[in-house]
Amino acid sequence: MANEQILKVYFGRGEYAITSLNVDKMLKAAKEYNDNDQWKTYIWDYLGFHFEKGQLKRYKDVVEVFEKIDDDEKIVELLSEMKRFVTKSEAEGLKINRRKTPEQKAAEKAAKIAAISESNLPDDIKADLLKALN
Repeated sequence: MANEQILKVYFGRGEYAITSLNVDKMLKAAKEYNDNDQWKTYIWDYLGFHFEKGQLKRYKDVVEVFEKIDDDEKIVELLSEMKRFVTKSEAEGLKINRRKTPEQKAAEKAAKIAAISESNLPDDIKADLLKALN
């Protein structure tokens, strides 16, 4: 029983609920977006803000609930970060990690295979590395 943790739900329910277990992740993502122009999709999923579309309905609902919570330091800080959100674009330097296409993945794999094959490593190590890629 010593490892029990109390889960506090701040907003929502189910998969996209904002809880005591993920509030640190949300806070870090919000700061990264505001300070370092780094986009995380879960800002949209959980907090309801999209880098191009701006404030969505969920954003307004989350803010409304968070404004009533003044006894939780992390929620107050997250709300403060959320209120700093502004729309941004990749042209303005926004960094978005996009999934690679199958073609991009195949090209990377081919480049790795070529690099391993051309290396001066012993044949048994090359074989192990090439096997790991497949």
